[in-house]
Amino acid sequence: MHFIWLVIILCMFTHKVQSCTLDNQSNLAVVYIPYQEPSKRIHNQYFLTLLDAILKRTEAEYGKCNVLEHNIPLTHQRIDVLLGKNEHINLTWTSTSKKREAQNQAVKEPLLKGLMGYRVMLVNKNNKHILQNINSIEQLRQFTFGLGRGWPDVEIMKYNKFEVIQTSTFEQLYKMLARGRFDLLSRGYAEALPDVNLHKEKGLELDPYLSLIYPMPVYFFVSKQNQKLANRLKSGIQSLRADGTFDSIFYNDPDIKNSLKQLNINSRKKLYLCNPTLQIDKAMQNEAFWHYPIDSNACAH
Repeated sequence: MHFIWLVIILCMFTHKVQSCTLDNQSNLAVVYIPYQEPSKRIHNQYFLTLLDAILKRTEAEYGKCNVLEHNIPLTHQRIDVLLGKNEHINLTWTSTSKKREAQNQAVKEPLLKGLMGYRVMLVNKNNKHILQNINSIEQLRQFTFGLGRGWPDVEIMKYNKFEVIQTSTFEQLYKMLARGRFDLLSRGYAEALPDVNLHKEKGLELDPYLSLIYPMPVYFFVSKQNQKLANRLKSGIQSLRADGTFDSIFYNDPDIKNSLKQLNINSRKKLYLCNPTLQIDKAMQNEAFWHYPIDSNACAH
């Protein structure tokens, strides 16, 4: 009789932790995320806080789950490959694209309220005013853009006929901008301010004049083999939205709060680009999910 109850308890425990991976060393249920480089961690704290809240909100149904980082930096392409195999990486958050959604499963609950698609430029301090008189996409094309290898932005910018220089790591981007290897480093609305503060000693400044805008939702991604984790994330986000916790975490994140306050979106010139990488879906069409709703058809040709 005691044996039967033990089996039932063990089955219940196993059922709860199926959404996460059993770590062989700690014997704990874990979810593995990409390694957070210093320049990543500073603007990823929001995602880490949100993920922790989601896992705690869903703990009663799915069991306790700890978050562990992979031990080495990886490119976006490598993360996508490992995630697809559900090896070493179980979860990531990133801008979506048709290619990425074909490779892995997007949890269609937007995480950044559209702010990733509101781009602000970092510039060399000697070029702080180079965008002052730019009023069109055609004028903007005279400048070179630095972007990370594998970012969906690369395809967007090339589609819109911009010259792009790519690097494999974040740190290289800031060093190359400081050395004048390209003119502009495009960052998401909640990334630009913490980035420039982190790299102030390199002589970088925020452009005060312009915002380049294209629809770019950010989702959690998991392996298509890990439907239980996808369900857990979706359920947790919807629960947090329903009682206002999601918005509380979002609007009280220091980087998001300071960026919305200091970057003066309403006073900036706004130039729109098409995003050919995007799969339009219901989440895109729900204005309640976006801080600044974007007309997906409003773009340059």
